[in-house]
Amino acid sequence: MYGYISWPGVYSFKEEIGMFMEYLREQIDEVMKKIEETEDLVADKAAKV
Repeated sequence: MYGYISWPGVYSFKEEIGMFMEYLREQIDEVMKKIEETEDLVADKAAKV
């Protein structure tokens, strides 16, 4: 195995990937929520017509 030197406050590559994945998950969830809201609005307008 490779030896790594770490300093306090420095993230490992695995932690950075985890943080990036969490960021992507949040962004995807936000987009999905907006899509669902838009679908609901379209369905409401279609129901009124």
